[in-house]
Amino acid sequence: MAAVSTTTPRGTPGTDPVTAEPPQTGHALLIGASRGLGEAVARHLAATGWQVTIGARSADRLHAIAAELTAAGGQVHAVTVDVADADSVAHLFTAATERFGVPLGLVHLAARYGPFGAVSSVAAAEWERTIATNVTGTFTVLRHAARVMGPVGRGRIIVLSGGGATAPQPTLSAYAASKAAVVRLVETFAREVAGSGLAVNAIAPGLLATDMLDELLAAGPEVVDAAFYQRMVTAKATGEDRTPDAVAAIDFLLRTDIPGLTGRLIAAVWDPWRQWQADPSALADPDAFTLRRQVPGP
Repeated sequence: MAAVSTTTPRGTPGTDPVTAEPPQTGHALLIGASRGLGEAVARHLAATGWQVTIGARSADRLHAIAAELTAAGGQVHAVTVDVADADSVAHLFTAATERFGVPLGLVHLAARYGPFGAVSSVAAAEWERTIATNVTGTFTVLRHAARVMGPVGRGRIIVLSGGGATAPQPTLSAYAASKAAVVRLVETFAREVAGSGLAVNAIAPGLLATDMLDELLAAGPEVVDAAFYQRMVTAKATGEDRTPDAVAAIDFLLRTDIPGLTGRLIAAVWDPWRQWQADPSALADPDAFTLRRQVPGP
């Protein structure tokens, strides 16, 4: 496989170029695949030639999706997993590897909103459960990815972030805090595996018309920030759904080898990622598409 060489500016995410070509197809491990964006990604990958292991907590729905896609000619294997349970994640990686070999692509989309309401009023146990799923779950997945995928010398990892990572989210403190943590974890992990052939990025998918949107609307304006709630009401009424953009961005990140494209937070809707194959100059900025503290200019 051809190596990519580039001069990497000091502080560039990953600190070293990715040194192996990305897979065009192969085995992709997809976590959080039983609904919404995860299901859409599963359908896309199965239809475009990937062998796909899909994981989620919802066993009945997960196996129904696998059966449907297999009947349509795909190669899809379902494994029930709870990312908050380290043993469950270990079993997922073992079962996936035994079925289709070491994954060359990993898409981790499992997440939850968590409790709605002000910091002073939400239940601590629910807040901690959100951190366990969104942050510790991501840590556990990346830990296994390093051990299983790292030795192969090539692979692409995409982790779900969200708008909560980049701006305050009143009444969604667990979600916002966890998503910021996920992005910084991705940035840190990308540097740890620099030179291994793994590229690791986070993705903000944009607004998705999923069960999580319905969950937020059901909570009501009494406990959800009023401006954010109204934005979601409008999105629901107009049928706004950025799932196609998110699926396309994930496909791009799985199949693309661009120097510097690791340790980044990519907004599927707003960032010009479609242009980077022809012109990757935006990625020469080590702070572009990352979480960084802003300071006043001179």
